[in-house]
Amino acid sequence: MIYLKNKWIFFLINIFVTILLFMTSSPTYNLTHFINSLFYVLLVYLILLLFLFIIKGRFFDGITWSFRRFRSIMSKNRDYLEELGDNPMLSERISITFYRFIAFQTFALLVFLMLLLVIYYI
Repeated sequence: MIYLKNKWIFFLINIFVTILLFMTSSPTYNLTHFINSLFYVLLVYLILLLFLFIIKGRFFDGITWSFRRFRSIMSKNRDYLEELGDNPMLSERISITFYRFIAFQTFALLVFLMLLLVIYYI
């Protein structure tokens, strides 16, 4: 995945998306509205990061395994029973590089937001 190689370029793309969101959605151009726009972008990354964290923590593995087991028992095709052990669990499908990439983008945007909030309150 090429976009995972340079995290800082993608961070600048996120800032550009924030500026576009700021320019199209805010009635007045001030720092408060820019901070709000940055928070919306950060919120998407934060939700994605927390969802990936739950999946990597093997929370859904038991649920998916039980659904696979139920399907293999109820299926008329007995070949599916042999395939039950071959399929990777949901937590194994998440790439650690993608998880680290999302974590970096989330924390970089969070630090930038905190910096802007310090500037705003000074």
